[in-house]
Amino acid sequence: FHSNNEPQFYAFQGVESITISQCGWNGGWVRDCFGNDILDSIGNNAIICSGISMGTMDTVMTYLQLMNDIVSGSNTLPDTKSLHPKFPSCERNGMDQGVHNVLVHKHLIPHLKIYQQSSSLVANLQAHIAKFNENDFIVKNGNNDIVAIVHQYDRYNNLQSFLFKKYVYWLDSTDIVSIWKDEESCNDYKYEEDVDLFRSKCDYKMQGGASTAATCCKVCNEYKSNCNSFTFYSSVCYLKTCSRSESSNGFRLPGAISGYRT
Repeated sequence: FHSNNEPQFYAFQGVESITISQCGWNGGWVRDCFGNDILDSIGNNAIICSGISMGTMDTVMTYLQLMNDIVSGSNTLPDTKSLHPKFPSCERNGMDQGVHNVLVHKHLIPHLKIYQQSSSLVANLQAHIAKFNENDFIVKNGNNDIVAIVHQYDRYNNLQSFLFKKYVYWLDSTDIVSIWKDEESCNDYKYEEDVDLFRSKCDYKMQGGASTAATCCKVCNEYKSNCNSFTFYSSVCYLKTCSRSESSNGFRLPGAISGYRT
């Protein structure tokens, strides 16, 4: 990345095969929090991933002030007032990416540079453009250059397993039994491996960033009155309202773990 001690803010494209309007998630986040007019004005642009951004101190502070002003519902800054955001009533999982795309494509972030996945040193793996082989798991962008940052590595189970074994050395994520027994919040749960017992049923919430299925026990307990079960897959806890007796016989899904209250 360039610096030259000059102000810079770097943003990175996500999925590049469709535009914001063509994506139900990204288009929905913008529409629900800013309205159809804002979506119409930026909908033909590329999706910018909010998972990784970087820049010099001054530009990042400006970005954070804008993001905070919108998400908190303050709307005290002239640039955010004009957008007529609907926070906090529109808040739901992933809405920060809607805000991120509005700030980028409304040109409200100073000294902005956008990188495509073909040349970026940040690989957003949801785009399925970066590649790696299973000999060394070195991730390369579309131009075959080694990237500096790998985001969304959980989209590939084999890559995630490799990274966990190499860097999360204090946790053997393959030892499900020991981890489950050591996690007190899992005492009231049982689990079944390589199956999604609740596929397309009783969805409640989803939460990413889970290192193991045992993490989902904690998350489910936070929503005790509504969460009775979950499926863990690719570092995401898919929380469910139904019990084991209400589940199906299960959809075989290698790597998935379904947990339920006993």
